[in-house]
Amino acid sequence: MTSLAELEKHQPEAVAHIQQVFASGRLHHAYVLAGPDSGDCSALAQAMVERALCQETQDPENCICRKKLRGGNHPDFISIEPDDKGIIRIDAIRDIASRLSLKAIESERKVILIQGADTMNPAAQNALLKTLEEPPGPCCFILTVKRFRSLLPTVRSRSQRIRLQAPSPEKAIQTLVEGGVDSEVAPV
Repeated sequence: MTSLAELEKHQPEAVAHIQQVFASGRLHHAYVLAGPDSGDCSALAQAMVERALCQETQDPENCICRKKLRGGNHPDFISIEPDDKGIIRIDAIRDIASRLSLKAIESERKVILIQGADTMNPAAQNALLKTLEEPPGPCCFILTVKRFRSLLPTVRSRSQRIRLQAPSPEKAIQTLVEGGVDSEVAPV
């Protein structure tokens, strides 16, 4: 996982906002990370998850919490992504609600990461809305989206938006080249 400090050069405004939130000690119950680069959104979301759940800052590489997150078995972390058809369905959101009824085990709160939240169908968004309005306990939702407006207005209004900047032309070209596009074609 990438730390917030490492992400600061790519997304200075978003990282500054996130660091301010954690410094104040007043974590909101829902954030939407909105930006065109899903890689940056995902990396920032993972860094937020780590920061929200892990208290050990002296030796981050040997932190048990971080090891559990990297291994995908932290009891207070729930992660959802679009299914094989590229949609997040209502059943996945209902599963979150049932898992949130259990108390956090190792951390102060449960953290729910919904990658590609803009792929939720309206039924799933309405089910999420009910949980956002009345969270069953201390929790923090982190949603990543490419298109903020694809979320229902009621979901948007109950979340704090963190805007991510579009990648620089140099980074975009580098990403294209790494993806197999010819280095002479990539700038075009």
